[in-house]
Amino acid sequence: MAHWRSYYEDDGWLYAWALDGRDVTLQITGISQGTGAGQDGRRWQKPALAFRGTDKRWAFNRTQGEVIEKMYGGDPAKWVGKWITLYPDTQKVKGEIRPAIKVRPVVPKRSAAAAADRAPELLAEPPAPPPGEPTGGEP
Repeated sequence: MAHWRSYYEDDGWLYAWALDGRDVTLQITGISQGTGAGQDGRRWQKPALAFRGTDKRWAFNRTQGEVIEKMYGGDPAKWVGKWITLYPDTQKVKGEIRPAIKVRPVVPKRSAAAAADRAPELLAEPPAPPPGEPTGGEP
């Protein structure tokens, strides 16, 4: 079941609530520079990973990048094809506790097939309301 916050986020980024409270093992398919805007409207730039089985990308911070570096080295081009396990947690941001995605600091031992089967289900878009049912925007 989709988290209520997923109805706000339609910007192509992976958020903690999309993990549905579980560890999710994903295969990295690419890395690029991600840009976006925070809730305060300030622009940000962070490295972003793309994964097999979902169109969502994950913009990660320095700490999470260092966790991946310890597993696979400092050259992000060598991360492509590797597997990481993400999990939802919290972190303090400007004095406020917020949902966050973190990386388990071990190379996943789960089979690639099992992880690939589960990723699309957990990272799917929220369902659309049935036709003719109010979405909240109509009078």
